[in-house]
Amino acid sequence: MKELLLFVALISAPVAIFVAFGRSGLDAFDEGGGRPASSLSVNQGLVAFVTECAQCHGRLAGGTERGPNLIHPDYGPSARSDAELLRSVREGMPARGGYGAMPPARGISERRVEHMIAFVREIQRANDIR
Repeated sequence: MKELLLFVALISAPVAIFVAFGRSGLDAFDEGGGRPASSLSVNQGLVAFVTECAQCHGRLAGGTERGPNLIHPDYGPSARSDAELLRSVREGMPARGGYGAMPPARGISERRVEHMIAFVREIQRANDIR
């Protein structure tokens, strides 16, 4: 059963990416001059991010009126560790900077959150956010 689920995820990820972004693959991340993303973790993170986070943070983490731009030095690896991002997702964030509070996301597995963080870090690298 586990193998079947993995197979379905691998087959459906490129379709979800194409539907969500209108472009195949993760070449959309290379617009910032960084190295292109290619790892399975980042691909899974993209799908998870679109499903769980894009409503507030935008399809490519660029922010909306509901949630901040994560492709910003304030959220880069030198400002916030992966553990801090994980904790923010798990525990939520208070309202600040003109945005409402982010509710805790307790129903998402830690592995899925780690994939989402890998996705965000890849976009940050592509946009030279260190």
